[in-house]
Amino acid sequence: MFVVVCCNRNTSVRSEVKKIDLVIWKRFLFIGIPAALTSVATGVGRLIFTSFISFMGTLATAAHSIAFIAESFFYIPAIGIQKAVTTLSGNYLGESNWMRINKMVKAGTILVMGIMRCMGALLFVFGTEVSAIFTDDRYVVRLSGKVLSLISVSEPLFGLSILMQGILEGMGETKKTFIWSSISMWLFRVVLCFVITRIITGKLEIAWLCMMADNIFRAVSLNIIFLERNLMKKYIVGVDLDGTLLTSNKEITDRTLWVIEKAVSKGNVIVPVTGRPISDIPKSILECKEIEYAITSNGAVTYNLKENRIYR
Repeated sequence: MFVVVCCNRNTSVRSEVKKIDLVIWKRFLFIGIPAALTSVATGVGRLIFTSFISFMGTLATAAHSIAFIAESFFYIPAIGIQKAVTTLSGNYLGESNWMRINKMVKAGTILVMGIMRCMGALLFVFGTEVSAIFTDDRYVVRLSGKVLSLISVSEPLFGLSILMQGILEGMGETKKTFIWSSISMWLFRVVLCFVITRIITGKLEIAWLCMMADNIFRAVSLNIIFLERNLMKKYIVGVDLDGTLLTSNKEITDRTLWVIEKAVSKGNVIVPVTGRPISDIPKSILECKEIEYAITSNGAVTYNLKENRIYR
């Protein structure tokens, strides 16, 4: 495939090297490095977490390994949905279509939470039977089934964290995802787990409760990041004049002024749109400090009211 790309005149790598787009490369690094660091931080955290389990003995390590493998099969549907929402969130953000993004998040949340509730119920009921597939040791099977029953409670939130990570990464929010995923992993699976299992009590169930806390905290924190990003979105609002922005006396009411001030204070831009020429813009519009631009002459002219400048 590399040879085909190099030989194709339209996709030749040599031609691209001569005209490197620094903006694109900067975006690669800005988005890619935090995404890579997320994998590194969580991977190292899991490795340290597993090392704590190894100090509990051979049977506990075996039970942990079996339970971890068994659980991984049950969140495969969430991984599949994550791939879909990552692609869709990037597409919808490129369209600046926040309505579709919010609908996608709502639909994805309902779907993931529903599926993971079912998966969690199966883990809770059949955790021991699933563990018995891997070993005949009764103690290992019983212990593995016990921790699977514990973790099944947090499966819906674990699925939600997988979903939200995909959405945020599709929107380019890899830096915040890295920060909060790392905090969650290292706070609960490393620090808290070390304190409890190595200093207080060395039980596998306690270690998996720390893992549950990680799943819950990550789901909540990633949802908060999305909600903050959702609230930060800005709009350019085009408003008609007669009968909409203005009264029959060509004035702006106090109620309308309050709404305009509220919208502008959140970073939105209010733009009157009219078929009138610039000379017919009412005085109430010109004196409104929150209105900076107006589109006039049936869209032919954009007028900067503050700088008295015309854009055609």
